[in-house]
Amino acid sequence: MTAEVLKFPKEKHNVAFTLLKAATRLEKSSPEDCIALQRRALALMALELKQARYAAYAAERSLQDVLARQDSSAGQGA
Repeated sequence: MTAEVLKFPKEKHNVAFTLLKAATRLEKSSPEDCIALQRRALALMALELKQARYAAYAAERSLQDVLARQDSSAGQGA
């Protein structure tokens, strides 16, 4: 499994894909290592999804604040 790990790319967005490719190569020769890599890939994808969800939530809150300020300033000008 060490040789497979050394092939990891430097870019973060390719790591989960590389983990899954390595797991596929290990499927027949080392099922335990294959399962371990699949678990790591799933954990990484879940973490990336969680981070994306936080970013989307922050953007939504910012947009709501901007819209609320626009509504309040429009109400004051009338």
